[in-house]
Amino acid sequence: MSSQKNDKQVPYLNLPKEENPFLGLRGIRYSLDEEDLFREQIISILSSDLKEKVKIMFPMVATLEDFQEAKEVVVSVAGKLGAEIPKIGIMVETPSVAISPEIYIDEVDFFSIGTNDLLQYSFAADRGITSLNKYHDALNPSFLKLLHNIINTANKNDIEVSVCGDMASDTEGAYMLYLLGLRIFSLAPSQAPAIVSSLLKAKEA
Repeated sequence: MSSQKNDKQVPYLNLPKEENPFLGLRGIRYSLDEEDLFREQIISILSSDLKEKVKIMFPMVATLEDFQEAKEVVVSVAGKLGAEIPKIGIMVETPSVAISPEIYIDEVDFFSIGTNDLLQYSFAADRGITSLNKYHDALNPSFLKLLHNIINTANKNDIEVSVCGDMASDTEGAYMLYLLGLRIFSLAPSQAPAIVSSLLKAKEA
């Protein structure tokens, strides 16, 4: 199975064909490579009537320089529009960020852990290939150690940290995330009752 079929494709952007798009020009990499388009997106966001409620999160950050360069674009656009700079954070989905989240604490307003991509990058196993399912275990001790590092670093430095992805919607996964110190979960409303029940058990543990 080709991972090209499993990545999020946007036809009108004419993204380059890549053997492994999960490791290619994705997220903030594409935005920084196409800065004019990126600036237009930020202008649209900061011109919205709902801009006071907006937070901006950059996906696929792999280095501090990635984040700083993208943040500079937001600051520049906000200055030109006379708009308040919104809270800016990172989708933690690359091991390079998960291993050393402390280098970002003076720069970010929040972390959101993308467990789906972080898991596949941690075990070098395409999450779209079912024959590799044994490597997609979010409860693997190595992965939990990585999650604990992110959550603990954020909590110690009073930085908001949340989780989106399949793990937050799984009762066992949510239970473990709560025990690791997570308090903000992103999940579908239909899954909320089961997850809340799991978290209450974790709270009582």
